[in-house]
Amino acid sequence: LAKVFGVNPQELRYSDHDRYLTLSRMASGEAMAAALSEWRRPASPCNGALILFLRDLWAGAGWGLLDDKGLPKACYHYVKRTLQSIAVLLTDEGGNGLCAHVINEGEGRQNLNLEIACWRNGDVLVGKGSKALTLERHSGQTLSCLEVFDYFMDLNFAYRFGPLTCDVVVATLRGDRDEIVAQTFYFPGGIDTREEKTVGLAAQASMLDSCSVEVTLRTERMALGVHFDVPGFSADDEYFHLVPGEDRRVTLRSLTPHPVSGFVHAVNANASGLVTL
Repeated sequence: LAKVFGVNPQELRYSDHDRYLTLSRMASGEAMAAALSEWRRPASPCNGALILFLRDLWAGAGWGLLDDKGLPKACYHYVKRTLQSIAVLLTDEGGNGLCAHVINEGEGRQNLNLEIACWRNGDVLVGKGSKALTLERHSGQTLSCLEVFDYFMDLNFAYRFGPLTCDVVVATLRGDRDEIVAQTFYFPGGIDTREEKTVGLAAQASMLDSCSVEVTLRTERMALGVHFDVPGFSADDEYFHLVPGEDRRVTLRSLTPHPVSGFVHAVNANASGLVTL
């Protein structure tokens, strides 16, 4: 927790216990995603990883990706995104820069567009570039993120010629219809979760059927660790980061018909978004 988020765990535990629990859940997910990204990159000699284990045996802290009730924990969503069949991963290669690894474990050839965007101060886009890629089935490709730019940027803050070029590097894979296939984030100076008054996180909900609702999320500033508190519902994705101006659709499901009322939170904002019909 101290390494990932730069906070004092003991102080946070007693001053804001709920935040301590939320960041602790995210810290395990961030650590697992970083390790799996390193092991899954094409040049890695690792042939896989064993995760111990699927489900917690009782309530409380545990090794499982699911809790004792069978519901996904934060680390489940991190692992799911990192190990999806078509994925983009980022690793810090020191003086060799920030590298993007594009993986295709799908059933056929994939025509993709890799987009690298650099953000500063939550809402300032300081650099953006893209590169078209074609990946055969069961293949991967590694390239320097600088290949999408026609100028140098110290994306991983390896050379330290001055202040940080950006706070966040976002790698996005887009498909033939410009849809987002995969996305991952890198924070050159560490993940800054200091709370702002608001990041402009908003939610719009619509019913899909009696037991599921689709929530469309949008934010004015970079929203970190976006997660839901909607009693009776489980989200198919959460604890993700959201880029300004980019819509994200998430489905919430319930085992039985249930009123939809709750909140969506970002760990870097005091204000939360209302989720209601």
